[in-house]
Amino acid sequence: MGMIKENNNNKAKSCGAFSYFKDNKPVELLEYHIKKGLEAIDLFSKRKYYLLLARQLQCDSEEARKVLYIAYIMHDVGKCIEEYQKGKKSFMGHEFYSAAVILKSELELDPRLKDIVALTVMLHHHTMPWRISKIDNRPVHICYEGKESVEKILNERIKLKVNLIEDISYVYDIVSELVSRARDRKLMEGVYALLIPVMVADDYAASVRGGNSCLGREAVNVVNIYRSILEES
Repeated sequence: MGMIKENNNNKAKSCGAFSYFKDNKPVELLEYHIKKGLEAIDLFSKRKYYLLLARQLQCDSEEARKVLYIAYIMHDVGKCIEEYQKGKKSFMGHEFYSAAVILKSELELDPRLKDIVALTVMLHHHTMPWRISKIDNRPVHICYEGKESVEKILNERIKLKVNLIEDISYVYDIVSELVSRARDRKLMEGVYALLIPVMVADDYAASVRGGNSCLGREAVNVVNIYRSILEES
């Protein structure tokens, strides 16, 4: 089950962590959202986008492919914060929590590549000052269902076995320090190269869910074009 049809929150909550609520009721499982977006990431991979990434990230192609999948699979892990999962507030600011979880978890990545992944995830909603105002340094807890879903998909897709951090504090300070490292031009070139597939995949998954944004419609067009090209080749 990916799209939740049961309106009873207590029954639905046994399914896992959620990526979308409507009228305080869960609509979409995080696992479903990630896997739907991975359809787009797989197309970028088949088109060998990781070769371009490797040049921008200054790493080998296999490491670049790994970075591509980690960035997308973990882009919404911040939505697993227990306060968000209650469905009583918007997910605004979740990208900062996602970035902090990436930085504080053991992901078998070079520190520079980890910074690139974290910055990419932090920017996947065009992060603006009013979004960072939603976070502070209070301790937060990642719900088990969300943590387990993300870990499972990382293992399934890229054979990465990881134990993500469950409790995290000083998120505002963590992301502020991360932003200070964004002055490195080469690093930011890697971030923007990685942002392209991550944002296409995210907007595609949101559009499939029923979203109707301009970005979502364009992401669907990109996915359809890629599919056509691959079918013809």
